Amino acid sequence: MTVPARLSPIPSAAPEIGPPPDGGRAFPQGSVMKKILLTGVTGFLGQELLRLLCAEGEEVTCLVRPGKTADARERVTNALTGSSLDPGRVAVVEGDLALPRFGLDAAGWDRLTAETTTIIHCAADVRFNRPLEKIRRINVEGVGHVLDLAAACRQSNPDFERLDYVSTAYVAGRRTGVATEDELEHSAGFKNTYEQTKHEAEKLVRQRRGELPVAIYRPSIVLGASGNGVAKPNNVIYPMLKVFSRWRLAAAPANAATRLDLVPVDYVARSLIAISKTPAAVGGCFHLAAGEGRDLSLGRFIRIMGEVFHRRIIILPPWVHRKIIRPLLKTFRREFYERSTTTFRAFEPYIFDENPRFSTVNARAALAGTGIEMPDTETFLRACLTYAVNTRFGKAPPTSP
Repeated sequence: MTVPARLSPIPSAAPEIGPPPDGGRAFPQGSVMKKILLTGVTGFLGQELLRLLCAEGEEVTCLVRPGKTADARERVTNALTGSSLDPGRVAVVEGDLALPRFGLDAAGWDRLTAETTTIIHCAADVRFNRPLEKIRRINVEGVGHVLDLAAACRQSNPDFERLDYVSTAYVAGRRTGVATEDELEHSAGFKNTYEQTKHEAEKLVRQRRGELPVAIYRPSIVLGASGNGVAKPNNVIYPMLKVFSRWRLAAAPANAATRLDLVPVDYVARSLIAISKTPAAVGGCFHLAAGEGRDLSLGRFIRIMGEVFHRRIIILPPWVHRKIIRPLLKTFRREFYERSTTTFRAFEPYIFDENPRFSTVNARAALAGTGIEMPDTETFLRACLTYAVNTRFGKAPPTSP
């Protein structure tokens, strides 16, 4: 039985609003029960956040854009599939981040701003090579609209506490060396339009930290759950794993020395929720990453992958792919070439070039005393790869190893 949403979807758009006029009002410190607005619930991290928030008894409203084959309520129900939680406990607002006020009319917008005490903005277009102007609609303009919501909440709701914004550690782009949590600006460029737009969006958020209570979270490469490797089929790294698992020559062109910073989804979600309960974290930025000493060389990643896939994978230097394999593939039919290389090209900068490493000083300090710690990277990676193989990358029920 479908449970009516607490806020009805209202399709008519309203003008964009500006920041509140009372920029000097002090930020409240958690005087009432939170009413959390969560975006991105149909994504991998958003689903885990929703599951944990509901398990803690939080009152959650999800802002969801209707899909092509399912309405907003159905998409939230699907996000909770496999959990013991009742989707009817979750309120749903049907709206579009790309539109001012999410396309809500004045009544719907006013109700949203009056009831929301916390915003967790997790939604993003995570496709690496979308045209810049298209990906900016969600990743930059959408963030601007969420900031406007936070400003409206501060203006109309004395119980509004904060905006928790999910960025990415890879706003560091093509930087090398160690990126700290307090740094953003650099001139190294970006590996794709996803990184660029997330950098642009974080700049918007930082520009309004003086007037809005906001904390920034930067996950690195998010994999499955730490204990059993469970992941959804939309896990961002699954397409790359499929390429390697089906590589007929059992050879992987890669820069074996470059580093991969991998984190389990439950660690990221639990860390974000814990930090979001800390008033002192407002104004801060936190790398939810493995960090130096816990990141993994790509060579070691490939060797572990070979062990789990039960094949010996030979690591080839990047020039072999660029000078030999790619030209060879071009001799095949165009459809075969595009199918064989499209996914690989999206990940090339991460496996051929040097990747940044991440300081986690702020995050470790904020999590001190919570009992939340980054698990051993190799152990949870093996669990994730095993789950991927056993479920055919999320397309089948798990089987015994």
